[in-house]
Amino acid sequence: MAGLLQQGMAEQRPSPQAQQQPARPPQQMQQGAPSQEAPTQDGAPMDESHPAFEAAVQLAHTALYEQGSADSINQILVSTEDPVSQMADIAYEMTSIADERTEGAVPDELLILLAANMLNEVADIATASGVELRPADLANAMKQMILRFVGEMGHDTRQLQAAMDEIPPEEFDRMTGGAAPAAQQPPMQESAMQGGA
Repeated sequence: MAGLLQQGMAEQRPSPQAQQQPARPPQQMQQGAPSQEAPTQDGAPMDESHPAFEAAVQLAHTALYEQGSADSINQILVSTEDPVSQMADIAYEMTSIADERTEGAVPDELLILLAANMLNEVADIATASGVELRPADLANAMKQMILRFVGEMGHDTRQLQAAMDEIPPEEFDRMTGGAAPAAQQPPMQESAMQGGA
């Protein structure tokens, strides 16, 4: 799956605005960047309107809906025994690839939001494929992504797993957009299928 997403996103380059954002040094990615309450130094907002965040989302949408990765994801999700784990793995890979393609320009503070965005896209594909999902499924997929990220940073995830088990699923649902995936096509998919951008 990662190869398919890599291929779909390989030819794309982030917008010039996103490339102007400073990349995270590797030590900040591993140790966690200092929290910023205000816009970045260059004045970019710390929300979904951040240029690097928008570029990462656009890269993923192009790969999914214009280059056909959504069809492959559809096939995987309808044939798996564990769609929640598959959704988590796919969304995690999409987040990693999008962050890599933007050369780490997405601020650390927005990576969880980017991951939630990717998970919602995958959940929309799953729902459109006929996979029945509950909000708790999205919460479980989000937990799996967070645990994987922390584990890949070299940390023991047992305490985090125990702490996350204490968090009500509604909180994770809120992080993934606050609602179950829609049965209709997402706006970006509709736009791409109609030839718009």
